[in-house]
Amino acid sequence: GYVARGALTLISGKPKSGKSTLALALTEAISSGKDSFLGHELESGPAVFVSEEGGSTLAHKLGTGDVRIATRETAWPKPDWPTLVTEAVAEAQRVTAVMIVIDTLAHWVGLGPEAEKDAGAVQAAIAPLVEASRAGLAVLLIVHSRKGGGEDGEAIRGSSALAGAADIILELDRVPRAPARQRKLLALSRYPQTPGALVIEHDAGDGSWRLIGEGADRGDARDITDRAGLLQALSYEDEITRAELEQSMGSPERQWH
Repeated sequence: GYVARGALTLISGKPKSGKSTLALALTEAISSGKDSFLGHELESGPAVFVSEEGGSTLAHKLGTGDVRIATRETAWPKPDWPTLVTEAVAEAQRVTAVMIVIDTLAHWVGLGPEAEKDAGAVQAAIAPLVEASRAGLAVLLIVHSRKGGGEDGEAIRGSSALAGAADIILELDRVPRAPARQRKLLALSRYPQTPGALVIEHDAGDGSWRLIGEGADRGDARDITDRAGLLQALSYEDEITRAELEQSMGSPERQWH
């Protein structure tokens, strides 16, 4: 429901929101033959991951999956964008990969601040990835969010042509008044089977992600978080007042009552 053969998926988020970590976990699950990830079935197979990170920061995030990885060191000197995509697709075809991940567009394509806002420049940049998806690959592209955020796909930094070219748009963000490791994953999609919202949690110890709850609509994320917080607060034997619930959950009673 989030990545598919023949589809281009964008995942956006602010710096340090967990975009790359989530993408690596998904890639690991697909490439190591796991049946599911965050409650959804997977088609397994090799993957190609092009990362802006260096090998030293990636090492602790990698598992045992069949992933071909290009880092900023191994792709040095930095290739031009069309060459990078062409070589990634060629490697994917060589190893019969099911997915290509590019992390991040801003690092590898090299558009300046003004060019990022230019629809023609963005369309030209995104065209090689659209072609890669048409070749039968699932393509996942990691992009940055605007500083001011936005709703319904408008949070993606740069021209709206970027969002317009995508089949699935995912926005990863922190959940207000929720544990620091929780994130909401909101979706806009051409496919009806894509859930509108997931609330997920990252375990920094083993790098895993777990599903807290799922909703059909993007606006369901807060309800999912409130429900999980209530269940946690009410899981003890002692009685608890509404005021104590407010304090425990960090959100006002009018929001969840």
